[in-house]
Amino acid sequence: MISHVFLIIAALFAFGAILIVAAHRRAHTDGVSARKDWIKYAVYIVIVNGCIGLVFWSVTAIPVILAAILIAGGRELRRSLGGHVRNPNTLTILATILMALCLGHLFLGPEIIWQTGFVLAFLLTCVTDAFSQLWGKLLGSVKLCPTISPGKTVEGLVCGLATVSLGACLLADLAPHMSSKSLAVLGVAVGCAATTGDLAFSIIKRWLRIKDFSTVIPGHGGVLDRFDSFILAVPTFYWTQKLLDN
Repeated sequence: MISHVFLIIAALFAFGAILIVAAHRRAHTDGVSARKDWIKYAVYIVIVNGCIGLVFWSVTAIPVILAAILIAGGRELRRSLGGHVRNPNTLTILATILMALCLGHLFLGPEIIWQTGFVLAFLLTCVTDAFSQLWGKLLGSVKLCPTISPGKTVEGLVCGLATVSLGACLLADLAPHMSSKSLAVLGVAVGCAATTGDLAFSIIKRWLRIKDFSTVIPGHGGVLDRFDSFILAVPTFYWTQKLLDN
């Protein structure tokens, strides 16, 4: 199963690289911008394979990864809120608790599925994030939410959801109890939640008048910028499975 998952990941990244090349050619992207895109893509390859590799190596990596997201994300949020609200510490604590409740859904099922559940939820989120952006750069023309996130397009979202739906079916080994139809529905549900989570944090950044929460991840911004969509995707992943199982 592990080798199959990494094979699917490699195939998705290879397809993503093709879309990047096509988008660059269509837009006649200059060398500097193209280099930034490839650096961002390379970093994403490391993040995705690194997280999945750690989780397959040991299930105890899951709470470590989630704790890192919460701690680093909380620090970024506290720093960003400073000077904008009266009680930034209180608001940061409340926001971190809410994020922990969302991510904690990964532990609601039996321990035997924590590993595969994390991998599937994480990959569906990553596929949505990556391919919504890649398809948007290649085909996008109609802005999805121009005042919130100017880079998102309707075409990118639709094609991204189609890609994550297919990706969910390809990752059937991670959820053998689910049919292809249920996996496709799960993929779309997680994709919609991931997009909503990304937009929600974009609203916060617009309010704070910042582009990114930090610059700790080259090409991606901060930890919250990279994992914002995962926070809302996790509870959606859990409850959608529960509904489909009934």
